[in-house]
Amino acid sequence: MGQPSNLQATQAGQDAYRGFRQTMGGAYVQDDVNVSARLTLNLGLRWEAVTDPTEVNGKVSNLLSPLSPQLSVLGRFFTIGKKNFDPRMGFAWRLNDSGKTVLRAGGGIFHNPILPYVYPVNVSKLPPFYTLLSITNPVFPNGYQQLGTSVAVPQVFTIAQHVKELAKYQYNLSIEQQVFKDTVVEVAYVGSHATNIMRFSEQDTFIPTILADGQLFYPAVGVRRNPNFATIHWMSSDADALYNGVTITVKRRSSSGFQYQIFYTFSKAMDMISGTAGGDTLRDGSFTMEPNNPKRDWGPSDFNAKHNLVFNFTYPLPFKFSAKASEAVLGGWSINGIGTFTSGQPFTPRLANNQSRDGDAQLVDRPDLAPGANNDPVLGGAVRYYDPTAFSLPLAGTYGNLGRNTIVGPGLADVDLSFEKSFAIREKTNAVFRAEFFNIINHANFGLPNTTPLTATGAINGAAGRITSTVTSSRQIQFGLKINF
Repeated sequence: MGQPSNLQATQAGQDAYRGFRQTMGGAYVQDDVNVSARLTLNLGLRWEAVTDPTEVNGKVSNLLSPLSPQLSVLGRFFTIGKKNFDPRMGFAWRLNDSGKTVLRAGGGIFHNPILPYVYPVNVSKLPPFYTLLSITNPVFPNGYQQLGTSVAVPQVFTIAQHVKELAKYQYNLSIEQQVFKDTVVEVAYVGSHATNIMRFSEQDTFIPTILADGQLFYPAVGVRRNPNFATIHWMSSDADALYNGVTITVKRRSSSGFQYQIFYTFSKAMDMISGTAGGDTLRDGSFTMEPNNPKRDWGPSDFNAKHNLVFNFTYPLPFKFSAKASEAVLGGWSINGIGTFTSGQPFTPRLANNQSRDGDAQLVDRPDLAPGANNDPVLGGAVRYYDPTAFSLPLAGTYGNLGRNTIVGPGLADVDLSFEKSFAIREKTNAVFRAEFFNIINHANFGLPNTTPLTATGAINGAAGRITSTVTSSRQIQFGLKINF
């Protein structure tokens, strides 16, 4: 049975929106307290808030709830919580008189103001001042003539009437030790817990029934929860995120000019959503799969990378020559490098159709995990990076049981080198020659595989797991000459 066709059009008032109005203000106190010669405290408190957004022409409307029969003209688009008190505290403690061992710790609360970059696309185009209409199965060839009739139902893209600003609780602990004259080692733990994160959901789904196991079931022919609208894309502030990471750092800086830094991080980032726009990420959908159950999307963040190793160095080559000609050509060179080695970031296998039949057009449905299969069935390679037979099509009208971001994508390995020499031409003129080698190991760093394992019929998608792009170039070499005068 084919999908119903749709006709969309807009009906707008004569006056366009001229702009949002919003004011932000804040106050803070902060002080460093030297308790002793070896212990310093850092104390602070910040309060910052923004006013509820309005529109310069008074064209303000919104839904009071997803079940409201129509939008209400209001004095503001939505209300924002104002109790944003952000205390923070930290200390630095030298554990010995030599100062070679330092313990640091800190913690605080940080709020992210809800400013126009978050919401204008959602609240600037709302009835009765602007209407996006949708007609299912319009008459041919003049379907537009049905606009303004009872069959033309508005679509709404909006934000909840009451939202809270994102609150991030951040904490850290580190110890730094000087192990040699020019070398310092640091071990640090960083953690954070974020609440009130914005997420998108389709709040005008079809009305489901509840099966014996508690699972939602959407019938083949359904009625929307709010029949006054064709869709309600709803932005709410009720998602969470969590991060924990340990970093080991080694730094060296010597009087000879040789210096290097090595960072290794072991971490895990979890959340319910990693982006709220289609362009934020292609690893996962920008909408919650089950609209009123965001916890079902709790999983690794799109940017989660379990292992991350980065190093950089500068080394002046110590070769000296007595002959002026040899020194001019072979002496005074330095070598610089930077390397990055990162384990893969996760992505979500998604279906090519709205198998759940909930009425969400964002295609965020996930498949079922086949019995006995691994939810991270990585095969490797660019032809078929993962095994699509590990997944199956859910029963029509239900959500798949696969979790979010279960497959770990390809990692990254990249090393860049450069050689540099400075030549004195005159007293105030010199030339710098550089030879640069990008991705000198010529490692193929693959991009995101095709994330659709199955077709709408349940057959294996022939392109499943195929990789058609890289995130770095192949080995590139370039030379440069710069004259300073």
